[in-house]
Amino acid sequence: MIAFIVSKVFPAAVGKKAQKPFSSDVPELKCGVTTGNPAVTTSTTSPASGSYFGKYRGKVVENTDPQGRGRLRVLVPALAGVDTGWAMPSVPYAGMDVGLFALPPAGSNVWVEFEEGNPDHPIWSGCFWENGEIPELQPEKKVFKTSRAAITLNDTPEKGEIILETSDGVRIVIGSEGIELSNGQGGSISLEGKNISVNGRVLNLV
Repeated sequence: MIAFIVSKVFPAAVGKKAQKPFSSDVPELKCGVTTGNPAVTTSTTSPASGSYFGKYRGKVVENTDPQGRGRLRVLVPALAGVDTGWAMPSVPYAGMDVGLFALPPAGSNVWVEFEEGNPDHPIWSGCFWENGEIPELQPEKKVFKTSRAAITLNDTPEKGEIILETSDGVRIVIGSEGIELSNGQGGSISLEGKNISVNGRVLNLV
């Protein structure tokens, strides 16, 4: 009898759950979509649009983090031009006053992920090269190269060495055969065994 009375008074309440009315006050995620200028956010993505799992290809827009935490502004073309805002770095080594700090320049290609799929929490987890971008390398050489300097670890069986050089021609070579220094302007010093040479002339220090 009670169920019959309820069904007469509130017919929608029997057999299905009441639905909450739509509210425009539901907060939106702050992950912007950019058009034209990638630094300008023009719209937002709502929670109803879903989560983003996996890795996405991105392009660095800015690498000067105002908080100094190694974050990047990244544009993700596959997500309709989603501008991630400031993406946190995923690095192999970090701690109080220690860590590996190396940020890719603007225009570089990076892999982007989102913590728990939430676009409000982007992470840049590494970089990749497009065709023709990779420096000319050999498998036995490990190189860390920037636009102005390079460090090369040469692991060839015949000649193990460490090479430090700049784009101005300054070069330091440390190897099993000795040490060589050159300033890129014609001046050089080399140390081989007990012999020291300056600009090609051997010095006798005994």
